[in-house]
Amino acid sequence: MRNRTPTDRSADKGWFAQSYDEKDTLDSAVLIMPLVFFMSAADPRFTSTLNNILKTPEKGGLTANSSVYRYNTDKTDDGVGGEEGAFSLCTLWTVEALTRAGVYHRPYLDKA
Repeated sequence: MRNRTPTDRSADKGWFAQSYDEKDTLDSAVLIMPLVFFMSAADPRFTSTLNNILKTPEKGGLTANSSVYRYNTDKTDDGVGGEEGAFSLCTLWTVEALTRAGVYHRPYLDKA
């Protein structure tokens, strides 16, 4: 059996994690990957990440009331403490990601 790296475990889940250390935590900052041409918005791992972010926090996602949180503060420590609200920028990244993915799969465009 080969040694597994944190990225292997994140890849096994089919979505991008926050970091090597926080491999079980979503982070909406990864939604900029198609914007900076890191990968296609049609990539299955990217769309899986997008689908997971679109879930409510109760279901493991980051979207509440049509707004998107950067990450779940219950699962990761940002060093600031306390609760945090959804970021407008993260919500805009989500709309942009939905639009780009919508070029390949129409329901994303409708959701955007």
